Amino acid sequence: QNHYYIEIEYRRSDNEIKKRRLKPVAIMFSEFYFYVAARPDRGIKIGATSPLKIYRLDRMTSVIDTEKTFEEPYIDRFREGEFKNRVQFMYSGKKIHLEFIYKGLSLEAVLDRLPTAKARKRDDGSWSISADVLGEGILMWLLSQGANVNVLAPESIRQEWLDTARKIC
Repeated sequence: QNHYYIEIEYRRSDNEIKKRRLKPVAIMFSEFYFYVAARPDRGIKIGATSPLKIYRLDRMTSVIDTEKTFEEPYIDRFREGEFKNRVQFMYSGKKIHLEFIYKGLSLEAVLDRLPTAKARKRDDGSWSISADVLGEGILMWLLSQGANVNVLAPESIRQEWLDTARKIC
């Protein structure tokens, strides 16, 4: 709220501790954890186009409030609702236009998970789905759907989905 830089020590999933200077923009709760959404301070002008990173609060081993402020123009403000509509499992990243075929029983479950999704009924009773998402956390959800999905685009996500499915088999 006060736009103070924070300096943190962060324990990554590999247990390595990293120091970071951040411009925090939100605290959120999702999937059993609290998270801090922040823009890393790299000494460059930060705006809405700069990368947003997500940090689990319980992995912060040290937090220092620097009381030094940063500018966050209102037009560039973080929009939590929009963010949560596009991100899966708190994996942020680049915008991805996803396309897949869904053959499952509950289209509503897909639309609940992907609020930006557009669905079109196909002749065979399946659904053609397109959605804009952020980051590759979507891969976890796609894999959880088993044989009920067939990823069409983008090719990078399709290939990763196929490679992971082969490893599972």
